[in-house]
Amino acid sequence: MNLESIIRAAVERLGDCVESVRLYDKACKHFIVYGCRHTYYTIYTTSVLLEPRKAGIDFNRPMLGVRTSVLKSLPIVSKVMWLLRLKNCVYVLVQRVDKIMDFCIAFKAFYRNDKTGETICNYPLSYCEKVFEKCEATLERYVGLPV
Repeated sequence: MNLESIIRAAVERLGDCVESVRLYDKACKHFIVYGCRHTYYTIYTTSVLLEPRKAGIDFNRPMLGVRTSVLKSLPIVSKVMWLLRLKNCVYVLVQRVDKIMDFCIAFKAFYRNDKTGETICNYPLSYCEKVFEKCEATLERYVGLPV
């Protein structure tokens, strides 16, 4: 099973169907998923902001990031889906774009990536809807990537 299969399974678990999956950013493994009811900006990631206060964000829970430019410039996107890979597990988490933006504005949860110059909107992992998790001893078979 590869990333596209995981994405399709997650969207179907949310009660939506998948019309198409398009690679948006090959280097970062970001996708746009066109569902029957919603459009999802999907991020494959292995990183979580564990200590937001060190990044100047007044919040004390692990956070997931999404580019602010994506939230503002892709009005067709209604939800963000993170495929979070930690050790031998993939967690699929989702949240509506408006909730993410409201949180980021209220908590000033923005972080500027010095390497890329991008502004990242950070959202608490615990506030996301957990769609499912998949754990395997040899995860590379599951997502097509070495552990």
